[in-house]
Amino acid sequence: MQYQAILLDFYGTLVAEDDEIISRLVQMIASQSPLKPTARQVIDAWKFSERCSTSHGEAFRTQRELELETLGEVLDRFECPLSPEELSEPLYAYWRAPTAFPESASFLASLEVPTCVVSNIDQDDLRAALAHNGWEFQHMVTSEGCRSYKPRPEMFQAAIELLGAPRESVLHVGDSLIADVRGAITSGIPVAWINRRSRARPEWAAPLVGEFGDLAALGQFITRGQ
Repeated sequence: MQYQAILLDFYGTLVAEDDEIISRLVQMIASQSPLKPTARQVIDAWKFSERCSTSHGEAFRTQRELELETLGEVLDRFECPLSPEELSEPLYAYWRAPTAFPESASFLASLEVPTCVVSNIDQDDLRAALAHNGWEFQHMVTSEGCRSYKPRPEMFQAAIELLGAPRESVLHVGDSLIADVRGAITSGIPVAWINRRSRARPEWAAPLVGEFGDLAALGQFITRGQ
């Protein structure tokens, strides 16, 4: 099928996630806590994703707010004497200057249809990240702009309205099974899963258009018009 437009997740799809920085933060908390938790216990206590899932509408909080809040809770939980503000600085810096995957620039250059970035991130951070990588998009949708996070439908609906194309003719591209794959499927939008880590595909993800190891493989699929 020839798609009329493309929706693109950003972190984990076009640029690498902040996993290395998160890992360093977790190790730092574990080593500085007098309770000597394991890294796994620190990760399990950090409720950032869960807090995002309940943040929408009047209860919406930005990623920066939720990151500081939940990190502070982790530090309190493990009686760790570190500052959430200081710990967050490298994370915030990476959000604004993330590392692009090697094939991202050529993939973007190959697209011949309108595209829209759809990202669970604050607007200023996304603008800075795009500028850092030298990318410009006519359309972008953020969690902050919609006051909700994927996989809720608000961001997908906003992107569809911006592009002005029928949702069945738009392809959403993302790496997150929950935020991207489940979110797009629930919103009735075809979705391509970027599975860089060879994760197992759950049964509920059967409606996928396809599963791809990177954007280069997806680009070949789109070029063939499958």
